[in-house]
Amino acid sequence: MNEIRRILVAIAEPNARSQPALEKAAELARRTGAEIDLFHCLYNPYVQSERLYGARGLSADIEMLVQVTRERLEQRARSVADSGVRIRTSVRWDYPAHEGIVRQAMRHKSDLVVAATQRHRAAERLFLSNTDWQLIRECPMPLLLVKSPRAWTASTVLAAIDPLHAHAKPTALDAEILKMGSALSGALESSMHVVHAYPPALTVVPGMMAEALPVAVTGPQARRYARRIRRAVTALSRRHGVSDRRTHVETGDPATLIPQLARQLGTQLIVMGAVSRSGLKRLFIGNTAERIIDRLDCDICVVKPPGFRSPVPARPHRRPMLFPAV
Repeated sequence: MNEIRRILVAIAEPNARSQPALEKAAELARRTGAEIDLFHCLYNPYVQSERLYGARGLSADIEMLVQVTRERLEQRARSVADSGVRIRTSVRWDYPAHEGIVRQAMRHKSDLVVAATQRHRAAERLFLSNTDWQLIRECPMPLLLVKSPRAWTASTVLAAIDPLHAHAKPTALDAEILKMGSALSGALESSMHVVHAYPPALTVVPGMMAEALPVAVTGPQARRYARRIRRAVTALSRRHGVSDRRTHVETGDPATLIPQLARQLGTQLIVMGAVSRSGLKRLFIGNTAERIIDRLDCDICVVKPPGFRSPVPARPHRRPMLFPAV
């Protein structure tokens, strides 16, 4: 079971009245004894491009903004600390936001990063212009994206695995998904279910113009294919203490079937894996986690394979722009 000892909560809007990411992280911390690092990645382009002052004036502006933001976070932290949770606040001037969050998580060796998210347009997902999608790709530790403001109850945690690696995921990733699912379901006193959605077996036949056409396989061959998949999924689930009754194997598109099953089970949290891809390969292959996120109403924990190295540099490339005094 993965131990959750340090939780980084990334706050996008310190002034927002509702902070579901902090509320849910505090619940996890109370149940696991973890410490919370309440963090805001601060950057203001108007200050960054300041041309009216020299280096000293620019530094003073940044320091003032950091201090004001820290005071707001400390107000949030006090109510959490009153409930017995160990919590500290951190504010750093960094850019872009997802890199600042990853740097802070690596700096403090966080076991889990928690951030609130919301529904986005497809174009934003496709071109990764949003902090959420960048975190999915580049955050090396488990990333809990809070989509629902509803408090967790003793409901279902659903772990989505791919033991036959139909989506080219590393073999050790499923074990990490199940370990994190077990840790979260144990902390929340919830039952864990396992799901695997797989495409139907296909073969190709010549088309009318000699083009190969995919055709679904039927009969004994299709049944053997289904049995092989089910055996692999149930064997892996049993090794992690999940009964056959709580193991679901379905044929079809994961982006459709997994949200459907989540609604049927009343799932409040899904654990799934993601492999970082870039460039044209990513655009054509896609990523199951990213395709599913907008179709889910519940919270999602995204896990990377063991040994994943984040491309985020330890130090920011961009430093505050300093101009000579006028």
